[in-house]
Amino acid sequence: MSESSSPPRKKGPKEDRATWSNGRTGFFVSMMKEYADVGRYRGQNGWTKEGWQAMKNRLNERPPGANFTVQQLKDREQRL
Repeated sequence: MSESSSPPRKKGPKEDRATWSNGRTGFFVSMMKEYADVGRYRGQNGWTKEGWQAMKNRLNERPPGANFTVQQLKDREQRL
């Protein structure tokens, strides 16, 4: 008997999308304002890698089960 193995499934666009409530968006905006004053989180052309990681970690601590990625935060910042 041969087993048929299916190729790994790629994530669709909806699986990579974050759910942004008004509360999460407000918290993200206030966090960006707060971190903008911290020199090591802002570079000459935008946020540093360390800044993105710090924001991601802090945002994922808030609601249990949140699992935002840095790319999702970057996308959201662009749309604000």
